[in-house]
Amino acid sequence: MTAAEFLLLFLMILCSSGSTDQKKRTVTAEPGQNIVLPCRAADSRPVTAVEWTRTDLKTSEYVLLYRDQQMVPFYQHSSFRNRVDLQDRTMTAGDVSLVLNNVRSDDTGTYECRVFQAGTRIRKRANLDSEPISTIYLDVSPDPFRSRENRNRGNMDGWNQLSRNRVGSVGPSAGLVLLFSVLLWVW
Repeated sequence: MTAAEFLLLFLMILCSSGSTDQKKRTVTAEPGQNIVLPCRAADSRPVTAVEWTRTDLKTSEYVLLYRDQQMVPFYQHSSFRNRVDLQDRTMTAGDVSLVLNNVRSDDTGTYECRVFQAGTRIRKRANLDSEPISTIYLDVSPDPFRSRENRNRGNMDGWNQLSRNRVGSVGPSAGLVLLFSVLLWVW
C-alpha cells in the first residue's frame, strides 16, 4: 500500500467515524440549566413551519409551534410556556434548534422536530403524520457529584469533569493529530 493510498483510506475512516446522525440523539442536563435541542432542515428551501413535540404529550399539544413567522401559543402545552424559543428565528441555514430554559426533571422525555419547507403542502394545523427529522431523548437529572454531601468532600470537580468526557469526542482531534503526523512522516 502506498502512502497516498494509506492516507486516503485513513481520511475515509476518519470522516465516517466523525459523522453524527441528527436523527436520534441523547442530551443530558441538570435541573435549572438552559439547553439546546439541535435540529436542522435537510436542504436550503425556506422553512414555513416548525413543530417541536414530545412523544408523551397529546397530539394536539406542542412544545413549540412556529408558523407564518410567529409562535403559535394556542396549541402549546402549558409547562413549556415562556420557557422555549427557536435558537435562530431567522432559521439561517435551516437551523430550527429548540432552546429550553430552566429545565426540570419532568422535562425528561423524547422530543421530535418536524419542519415544513416551501413547496410542502400543510393544512391549517401542521401535518403530524410526517416523519420527524430529529428525535432527541432529553434526560434531566441532578449530577450526583454536585450534591451537598459531595461538595463538602473535597475537590470533586476533577472527577466530575472526567466523568463527563466521552471517548467519542476525542476521536476527531486525535485523528487530526495522527493525520498530520503521517503527513510529516511521508513528506
